[in-house]
Amino acid sequence: MRRKIGAVLAASVLALLPAPALFPAPAVAAPVPPGAGITVSHPADGQTVSTGPLTVTGSVRTGPAGVRSVTVERDGRPPFPATVTSGGDFTAEVGTIGAGVHRIVVRAVFGDGRTAERQQWFTGRAGSRYVALGDSWSAGAGVGPYRDRGCPRSATGWPARVRAPGGGSVTVEACAGWTGTPQRLRALGTDADLVTVTFGGDDIGLAELAGLCATRTACGTADFPGRRMSLDDWARIRTALLRDTLDDLYRRIRARVRPDTTIVAVTYPHLPACAARPGITPGERRWLTDRTDDLDEVIIDRAAKHGLLVADVRDAFRRGGACDHRGPGSFHPNENGMIRYAEAVSAAIRQGKPAKAGSWSPRRYPDATVTAVRTTRLVPVEMAAGRPACDRPGGVRFLAGGFTARSTVIARWSGARMAADDQKRVTAGDLKRVTADDQGWVSGWATLPAGLRGDAVAGLEVRGPNPQHGTTLGAGTLRVAGTATCADRERSAAAPRSGLSRPASAAPRPGLGHSASAVPHPGLSRPASALPRTGMPGWTLPATAAGIALILLGLALVRMTHSD
Repeated sequence: MRRKIGAVLAASVLALLPAPALFPAPAVAAPVPPGAGITVSHPADGQTVSTGPLTVTGSVRTGPAGVRSVTVERDGRPPFPATVTSGGDFTAEVGTIGAGVHRIVVRAVFGDGRTAERQQWFTGRAGSRYVALGDSWSAGAGVGPYRDRGCPRSATGWPARVRAPGGGSVTVEACAGWTGTPQRLRALGTDADLVTVTFGGDDIGLAELAGLCATRTACGTADFPGRRMSLDDWARIRTALLRDTLDDLYRRIRARVRPDTTIVAVTYPHLPACAARPGITPGERRWLTDRTDDLDEVIIDRAAKHGLLVADVRDAFRRGGACDHRGPGSFHPNENGMIRYAEAVSAAIRQGKPAKAGSWSPRRYPDATVTAVRTTRLVPVEMAAGRPACDRPGGVRFLAGGFTARSTVIARWSGARMAADDQKRVTAGDLKRVTADDQGWVSGWATLPAGLRGDAVAGLEVRGPNPQHGTTLGAGTLRVAGTATCADRERSAAAPRSGLSRPASAAPRPGLGHSASAVPHPGLSRPASALPRTGMPGWTLPATAAGIALILLGLALVRMTHSD
């Protein structure tokens, strides 16, 4: 009886094992035809894609034999046939994927009967991932409250209101004063489905140009402070220099995401239409509008070159009343403006039409003038709550960055829009000299004369050398406080335009010219505790080992029965 039981058990174990496990034949792979091979473009190996219907795309290098057919197997299901073009590009609809890890196997049969195979793994994730890049215009300047010291941004800016396809998560990497440095691109990866970017407004000092017009007469034709050129020439040259900068930025963004990731370049609104400011003449308003148009046309032209979508927000702001009204130097969208921004961007995403190249062309200037502009920066000057401080009569706390470390920086008031007597008293004040810290930031107190009219608009200009061997000019404006008490002023004090604060250990801000090293996408790794499934890499060896163990167990039982 024991003999029969042992024999039956051994036979059952052997029957459960596949023949190759007992008598493995040497694997001899048929050679792939010369010049042949398979490339899968989507989904990439290790990529995270949205759940739902999946289309696998790629190409087959057929060589001289040609290709007979291409199939795609997903997660062990029967192969899906692919459509193959004469050039070898293939497309296959492989059904709906859920969340989790998935495998595809692409097989090609060539004209001479030989085959090629490529296997890749990817992860399905519910919802889409949206990354917002940019300067203060994407960072939510104008609405607050602001977070992240050293990189002020607001959680209530327009990126949080964009209707991204599929919903999902939003990552805001925008930063007021961003110069295109690579560290802000760290959130980009092949899992990004949507990217928006505003760049150029802070680089040319769009809000600061408007602020200079609020405190200077004939601002377009007036000399640029500290330079032998007009503010108009400076703005035109700075805009022209943006072309190469935008090319580099758009190229680096595209290199970090998937080929099918939607990238949207967002323009800037007309500032005079955005929010009217007292004292600025109709001619100066037209000048500001023209310079904004120059900037937007450059953005559209470079976006078209790189195949990006464009969200042009200028029409959305023509009605006015959509900018921060809490200080004459704000010039950034308020709550209503954020809604208009989000609507314009959402519409551009829905339409999905690539940008068309524009016809804007720059003026020609002497090389020396272009070099001077290239090394000159226009930055914001933040003033505490936009009003003189109560604990220091006539004193205003200010902060600005972008200067050479330990250099001497000069601060002075301007007041061309003030009454004649107030203007004389303001501009006749002594220059204030302050020393930049080790990170190029300056802060201090600037004192206004007592008795100024309460509706006067004063400008503070802070000028000094920068690390590019040029000049940094900081410009800020504020409405002079009237006869209100300190308690009244403190209750009504508004937040700074961009919430700028100097971090305890702020790193120098390198220019866009610094190269960005590509961030390798980490390969998909299986948890150490996960057991291999049939069809997964490495499943054959554990299965064979288990079979051998069962064979030995069966032989031992047979021997025991014979010993009886």
